[in-house]
Amino acid sequence: EFTLHGLGQWVTVVDDAKASDGLATRMPATHPQWATQYPVPGDLTALGRWHCYLVTRCDAKAQAGPAFEMGLYDATARRGVVGITAQLEQVGDGEYHTFDLGVRDLKGGMYFWVAPKSNPEQVEAVYTDRIFLVREK
Repeated sequence: EFTLHGLGQWVTVVDDAKASDGLATRMPATHPQWATQYPVPGDLTALGRWHCYLVTRCDAKAQAGPAFEMGLYDATARRGVVGITAQLEQVGDGEYHTFDLGVRDLKGGMYFWVAPKSNPEQVEAVYTDRIFLVREK
């Protein structure tokens, strides 16, 4: 259900035994594009607030420094809602990590995104397994 930008150049879908369903998006660390995105379904807006999570990993070449970025963007308001830069110190082990983007009021016109840092000397590639939402009571 991801929206992929620059398919074949900035992002590909790959078999990944570490991913929850055996598939993931893979972005080489040769660009900073928001190539993996997930648009917020419009029907979520009437259901209240949502706790937002992204599950990503990277193949690291270094032990320190920025690994990749992720966040939530409101295209209608033209502003970032939240953004996180993952550091190699926390994700450089090649395993998937779940990132908490907090509890958000979601609406149509928003999308989640993941992007490498254009640092091929430090990172081989960034992988996204899934984005999941848990409704707040």
